[in-house]
Amino acid sequence: MLIQNNFTPNNSQQKPSFGALKIATAKNFVKGAETSIDIYKLEKKDHNFIEFLEENVDYHKLAPTIRKDLQDRWQKVFRYCIERIKSGENDSFIAVSDNKPCGIFTYIIDSCSAYLDAVCKIPNLENEVHLAGKTMILSFLKSAEKTNSKTVTLDAVKDGPVDVISLYEKLGFKKVYNSIDDGVYQPMEMNKFKLKEQLKNLEKLINYKDIKKSEEINLFDVAG
Repeated sequence: MLIQNNFTPNNSQQKPSFGALKIATAKNFVKGAETSIDIYKLEKKDHNFIEFLEENVDYHKLAPTIRKDLQDRWQKVFRYCIERIKSGENDSFIAVSDNKPCGIFTYIIDSCSAYLDAVCKIPNLENEVHLAGKTMILSFLKSAEKTNSKTVTLDAVKDGPVDVISLYEKLGFKKVYNSIDDGVYQPMEMNKFKLKEQLKNLEKLINYKDIKKSEEINLFDVAG
C-alpha cells in the first residue's frame, strides 16, 4: 500500500501533534528474507492519522485477487477496527513495516481477562509482510501475560476473507459454544497456561523485543 504523506492540517501554522509511541520491534526470517515490524501504541493525538488511514485503505485495490464479497467483508472488518480505535475505550496499536502500515489492532485488558476486540491486516501489493498477523497476536498475548490475565478471548469472524477460526485454533484458542449464535462471530478463548505455551511457540518464529523508553512520534513520518 502506498500512502502519500500529503495530509495538511486545517491551520497551516499548526504544529504537528505527536502521539504514537513505539512499544516493540519484531523481526522474522521467512523465505530467505528478514522482515522487520514495528508496533506503535496509538494515542488521542493520532486521530488525524487514523482518519487518514480510514480514507486511504481500500481492500478492493489492496486485495484484487479475491472475490468482491470477500473484499467487502475485509473492508468491513477494517472499518470496525477503526471505529473501536476512534472510540478511545481500548488500547490500540498499529504495525508498520518498511514505512507502511501492515495492520491495526485494539484490545481491552486487565488482570481478569484480555479481550482482542479487533485485529486487521493491511496487505502490501509491493512486498508481502510475512507474519504480520502473528506479530500482532504475539503483541496482544504478551500484554495479557504482563497483566496476568486469567483468560484470553476474542470473537473470530466466520465469513472473512480467510479462515481465521482455524488460524486461531492453531494459536491455541478453543471455540466457546453457547446458546446464542449470531452466525457472524465465533467466540474463542484460551487460559493462562495455554497462553504461556503459545508465547513460546510464537517467539520461536518472531524475535520480539519490547521498547521500554520511547518518545512520541508523528505517524505521518514513519507510515505516511
